[in-house]
Amino acid sequence: MVRKLCLIYAGKKEFAVELKLCDLTAERWPYEDGKFENVIACGIFHFFEKLDLFLKETNRVLKKRWHLQLYRHGLGR
Repeated sequence: MVRKLCLIYAGKKEFAVELKLCDLTAERWPYEDGKFENVIACGIFHFFEKLDLFLKETNRVLKKRWHLQLYRHGLGR
């Protein structure tokens, strides 16, 4: 339920044209290679047991000239 509420909130903020909920810990994400120009990850890194898998899949789904933004909640306070 919380994940769906976060998706609704992000949609209202117009972060993206299309938002989908998917398992980012999966071996392969449900997107083709080079699908995105940007990936924004906010406050999720403490959930990953295998951060290298997340970074590998991020690299796969991003276009050649990609932009990855990483945020950690509370950093700099």
